[in-house]
Amino acid sequence: MTFVHFIELKDPVNISIYQILEDKYLLRQKLEEKYLFRQKLLCTQPYCVISNNYTLTIKLPISPFNLPNTSYSIEIDDDFLRYKRVDLSVPGIELGKWIINTSKGTVYKWKLLNY
Repeated sequence: MTFVHFIELKDPVNISIYQILEDKYLLRQKLEEKYLFRQKLLCTQPYCVISNNYTLTIKLPISPFNLPNTSYSIEIDDDFLRYKRVDLSVPGIELGKWIINTSKGTVYKWKLLNY
């Protein structure tokens, strides 16, 4: 992610990875939640790295994305970044806004919705 203002990591916050369950599984297993928790990690080095004061690179482990033709959602807690010069926190990314899809077990496409 690239920002217009200088950024820095604030307090370490959680990055959570969820598998998005298809409707057929929800009905068959009588599940109420659309998301199945897969893994949680802290947004600190080596997972979150800021370069050139403007760019945040998030390195997600590949192991949670091991099911072919599956969609995943990434959630990041609020206040994970701060704009340096204006002392303003950056809101997190809500569940369902950052989607990652796999094909034959490898990540092939991701999109960030309305962030």
